[in-house]
Amino acid sequence: MITKENLPKVLECLGFEKQSDIYSKHYNESNCEISIDFANERIEYPSNLDTGANTTTNFSQEENFVVLECVNRLLDKGYKPESIFLEKTWTLGHTGKSGRADITIYDKKNNAYLIIECKRAGNDYKEARKELFDDPAGKQLFSYWAQARSTQWLQLYASDYDDENDNVTYKEEIVRSFDDKNVELLAKEEDSILLYKNASTAEDFFIVWDETYSKKVYHNIIFGEDSIAYNIGDQPIKNKDLKKFKKEDGITDSFREILRHNNISDKENAFNKLLSLFICKFVDEERHRDENDIMDFQYIDGTDNYYSLYERLLALFQIGMKEYLKEEVFYLDNDYIRKTLDQFTGKKRKALEEELVDKFQKTKMLSCQVFAFREVYNEKLFLQNGKVLVEVVELFQNYKLAYSSKDQFLGELFENLLDQGFKQEAGQFFTPVPITRFVWNSLPLDRYLSSKTPALPKVIDFACGSGHFLTEGVSAISESVKEIEDKNISETFYGIDKDNRLARVSKVAMLLNGAANAHIKQGDGLEPDEDFLGELNSFDILVANPPYSIDAFKTHESRKVQSLYETIKLMSFNCGDIQNVFIERMHHLLKPKGIAAIVMPSALLSNVEASDIKTREILLHNFYIRCIASFGGKTFGKTSTNTIILFLEHFDFPPQTAKLNY
Repeated sequence: MITKENLPKVLECLGFEKQSDIYSKHYNESNCEISIDFANERIEYPSNLDTGANTTTNFSQEENFVVLECVNRLLDKGYKPESIFLEKTWTLGHTGKSGRADITIYDKKNNAYLIIECKRAGNDYKEARKELFDDPAGKQLFSYWAQARSTQWLQLYASDYDDENDNVTYKEEIVRSFDDKNVELLAKEEDSILLYKNASTAEDFFIVWDETYSKKVYHNIIFGEDSIAYNIGDQPIKNKDLKKFKKEDGITDSFREILRHNNISDKENAFNKLLSLFICKFVDEERHRDENDIMDFQYIDGTDNYYSLYERLLALFQIGMKEYLKEEVFYLDNDYIRKTLDQFTGKKRKALEEELVDKFQKTKMLSCQVFAFREVYNEKLFLQNGKVLVEVVELFQNYKLAYSSKDQFLGELFENLLDQGFKQEAGQFFTPVPITRFVWNSLPLDRYLSSKTPALPKVIDFACGSGHFLTEGVSAISESVKEIEDKNISETFYGIDKDNRLARVSKVAMLLNGAANAHIKQGDGLEPDEDFLGELNSFDILVANPPYSIDAFKTHESRKVQSLYETIKLMSFNCGDIQNVFIERMHHLLKPKGIAAIVMPSALLSNVEASDIKTREILLHNFYIRCIASFGGKTFGKTSTNTIILFLEHFDFPPQTAKLNY
């Protein structure tokens, strides 16, 4: 808090100079001066700055020091003293009572532009902030706006002095008080959308802010490094502006609220779209590493429309799917039409090109469902979805997602979103993190990591699901080899899942856990894939919880798979014991002396079907069974099947006889 006692230190921090009992500062751009007379406890503002009733020009209350500090910031930023009015009197709502806005800024046309309410740091600011967000009746800022409809921005502001670091800090919440043009377009199609321009009272304003704009607030757009006086709100986010998540930010609750007030009931689809946006965010951060790089993953007020945002996101998604998941995404640059038409000339060519670009863009956007939180097949639905998309992008755009090592909160955030947004089916039962951690703690990692120059093991999960085995594996190795970043450890990790959604879940989980270099692919874990996995018997460690009890799975497997495995040949077409085939696949993948931990139904040890007997033969002929851990039917929550974990070590292979050709 700024007090009379620490005010001299505050003024020194702000660049004021002392002469006797007077501190003063000259502002070159405006050719004006502020002076503070400690002997008479007076604050002298520039003569052309209207101080209203002069209630803030003395030391009578500590809030006056916040006003002083804020005015100093305004003048430093380039606001003219003649456009600043202190203690402007406005009527509060329909009560007839009046209130004084601490600072009102007028634009060059002499219209109210920005109203600032100043509060002391600490409880005063916290209470005012709570009133702003939670109490429709606590609407002081909104009441000022109702009397000055030209106002475009409202700011709740508090400044503080940090004695330990000898600097002045501030907190703020900024509310935009004019409508987004894209939302106005949507309102023409959907008359239930409430707009500021139709609000007449402070209560109306609060309702629009709540229901249409989800109580959106801004930061650092008035006093930020790149902010421009009288031009608030169009400063794009740069890499240096990205911040870490904090638990108190309530991201999961905010995402859930976006879905609620936009009537999005399909939570699983929403989670899938969020995965796509996470991929876009990671690509953006990887490609814009310089602190002054402008980020593509953002919605820029006053500049963007839903089409331009979608275009940037689609370009990022196409790159991410190719780089992270080896999947091609159909994408055409807007230059495609110009290049195609370069061969044509004529007076009408330019108009034709513009028309084609517009139609081409709409065709791409209206037919693409990558970011469709609601189904899109016409322009009205595209605008409705655009509003949701903007809210989700804005929820994450200020945060940093890409790290080279695990960020605990990011991992927890993803687990919460996964738990709420993904329905497990068709044998998909995610392995709880405590179980995956138990598995990794039970494996003899020291055989790879104990030397002075550790050789990172090559790790495979051939049914990776949500990626728990992989993320925990990177963490387990990271704890033993602290000098290597998680990102580099993950270079030897491989994951495959037949479900393209789960492959994406797994990749995003690795990204969010600082393991960006892991190799994840959508595919059948039973299919040979030397291009992705390398040669047979090339993995040091296999950890997996493969699917089991999938009815008639054999009918959906390729002929190559059906011909490759001894176990599957012994099964009927109605058999559901796919887990037996994964045991045989494990034998193909592990190196001599490679180790494995694999989750199986406990019935594998006792069933008398031919394929079960063959599976046990494969185990006994090729593996040391180091341990069997048994778990009850409630271990995985979604299934009542009793399970075991087999801890295995591959036999050392005997020398192979080579045939010589003469």
